[in-house]
Amino acid sequence: MYRSLSSLVPNVADLLALEVEDLAGVLLMHLNSYEGLSGNTVYQHGGISHHNFFNSLSPTSSLTKPGYGDRQPEVNLALMEAWAWLQSEFSDKKSSIGWRLVFRLAACSAAEIPRGV
Repeated sequence: MYRSLSSLVPNVADLLALEVEDLAGVLLMHLNSYEGLSGNTVYQHGGISHHNFFNSLSPTSSLTKPGYGDRQPEVNLALMEAWAWLQSEFSDKKSSIGWRLVFRLAACSAAEIPRGV
């Protein structure tokens, strides 16, 4: 079942205050919730697209507000840091078309992410 970032951490100040390892857990739960979601471009063919994910965080329509309003750019930077942390801690492979194929990572829950590694 899909879970938005703002449903996982509703308060932007709380999200930005998370340690990178904790934010990585939130990010992982959110990314895993895309699996099986019809019509999404983030999770396709068993992989997660870094490009499509980060593009989805900042709506292009002026009628749609980002999930965290005016603080979305700060959230995006924090999520990029969390994404980089996940990549550095877990093995993944990059396909030639830019999809991240997540192996050990996809099987982890937030509780299984190692702290202080």
